[in-house]
Amino acid sequence: FDPLADECDIFFVDVPAGASDSSLSFVNASDKVLIILVGEPTSFVDAYTMVKAAHLEGGIKEFSVLVNMADNEHKSKEIFNKFKANAVRFLDVNLNYVGYLPHSRNLRNSIVKRKPLVLNNKSCKESILFKSMANKLLSSPNNATSGITFFNKNKI
Repeated sequence: FDPLADECDIFFVDVPAGASDSSLSFVNASDKVLIILVGEPTSFVDAYTMVKAAHLEGGIKEFSVLVNMADNEHKSKEIFNKFKANAVRFLDVNLNYVGYLPHSRNLRNSIVKRKPLVLNNKSCKESILFKSMANKLLSSPNNATSGITFFNKNKI
């Protein structure tokens, strides 16, 4: 990924749910980790598994959490707080709520059309939520990465 360093400021890596070795390698190389959580038991298990493995194997301590497909902001915070209570009970990690995305026809249409919502409809609720989440994620604490790192300009 080093050849991309001069061409972009932020590099997102989307890894599958769970905690496979390849997923953990990417997570452990990241300054910031964003966990996408849905208010369903399988999502809680997958998210907890990733947080636990990244923390125990890679020393990752800082995680941001986005709640997806929430009914509203109040419900999303309930989902986040429930997840956080269980995670911090057993792990020495920091979980930061960055926001939520609702069930949305706008988001669904954007996916189907393969057109970024924030470019086509900058003033809709979902675009505003994306901007808010991006700001919160960018201002969240960085992790000290282990093993490989992205854009490592200090090579020996």
